[in-house]
Amino acid sequence: MKLLNFLRRKKRPEIQFMVSQKTADEVQAETGATVNPECIGDVSTATEDDIVICMRLPDSKVFPDNIETVCAKCGAGIYHRPHVPKLAAKMCIRCAIDAIKGADDEQD
Repeated sequence: MKLLNFLRRKKRPEIQFMVSQKTADEVQAETGATVNPECIGDVSTATEDDIVICMRLPDSKVFPDNIETVCAKCGAGIYHRPHVPKLAAKMCIRCAIDAIKGADDEQD
């Protein structure tokens, strides 16, 4: 299963991944896969300190209404669902992994 976007709250001491209920429902309807209920959360409170982890182009796009944009860090082509939080930074998975590793290093 390829999850299309997650929200990571980087100002919390623990790493937390969330996906909206709408995205979880779309993934299940399209693929039959389910998202762990512990990962489904309210992403409407996202701020500019949060990250939406996006797939890089030209990976196959499951949903035709995905939004194409560029990674906030490296400028690579990425895509995300139209209902992801507006304020959160959109990053390709490579940059998001680096950001998560960096946040972990800061906490040590």
